[in-house]
Amino acid sequence: MIRSTDGGSQFVQANQSPAGTTTWDDTSRTPLTTYCYKVRAKSGAGYATSNMACVETPLTFEAEDQARSASDGAIAVISDTTASAGKYTKVPLAGVGSWVEYLLNTPLTGTFDVKVRMATGPDRGRWRLQVDGKYASMEIDGYAAQPGNKEVDLGENQDRQHRRTKAFPLLVTGKDTQSTGYVIAMDAFTLFNVGLRYEAENSGPVVSTDDSETNPTDTTASNGKIAATTLDAVGDFLQFTLYVPAPGRYQVLLRYKTGPDRGAFQAPWTTPPTWVQRSTLTARRLATSRESLASSISRRPARTRSR
Repeated sequence: MIRSTDGGSQFVQANQSPAGTTTWDDTSRTPLTTYCYKVRAKSGAGYATSNMACVETPLTFEAEDQARSASDGAIAVISDTTASAGKYTKVPLAGVGSWVEYLLNTPLTGTFDVKVRMATGPDRGRWRLQVDGKYASMEIDGYAAQPGNKEVDLGENQDRQHRRTKAFPLLVTGKDTQSTGYVIAMDAFTLFNVGLRYEAENSGPVVSTDDSETNPTDTTASNGKIAATTLDAVGDFLQFTLYVPAPGRYQVLLRYKTGPDRGAFQAPWTTPPTWVQRSTLTARRLATSRESLASSISRRPARTRSR
């Protein structure tokens, strides 16, 4: 088995298995890292190599192992064979507005998809994740008539601060009419690296001569605003400059506003594509008709191709 950590440019041998082996567990992986694998087999006719397959490793925090505090109520650690590591935390909060907070050591900045595993039960409350004073998830209901476990996706959470410890406060918002309390019982937090996200309105937008760019408020946009321009002719452009912390192979995703008056566009990089001075990457969007664009731009490690 050969393995790559740079999107498939270079591979090194990670394991050697005897003939007939069909499984292998890679135990030496680093969290929040993309690994690409190929199987290289040898026979009397020589070597043959499989297609490449890539996976990204998550980072999991067991709730009982994290620093934590609560506005009221004592946080207890409960032993449970059905919990992810045999334990979970439980705190009986007083009511709406009460909170429990966990401190997670996140080694990277960027955008993370956050999933939580919680212990449900008849005395559980409803809550929402709050980050930097704002709600960062939908309302989660921990109520269940019988005790159990549930995993929910809280969505993307953006961390641009260069700090290793990030607070995840869970704020009580209510409870089911059948619930007997406002208990929050957390088992584990899992983070998946979505990649660095660049908000278009903050990425140095520049437009072609005689065109203009604005940043109107839009509640459906990822950061509440968009970068918009109306272009007049084929060849006009809206350009962004992105700070790229390291060279490598990347997959680039664009999030943009659609509508009935939009045109077709391309997003070529600087020509030829290269890592320019000050580690910035410039992308242009070329209009082929009247066009009003809005976008956030995400960068994540490439899985099968480079741009």
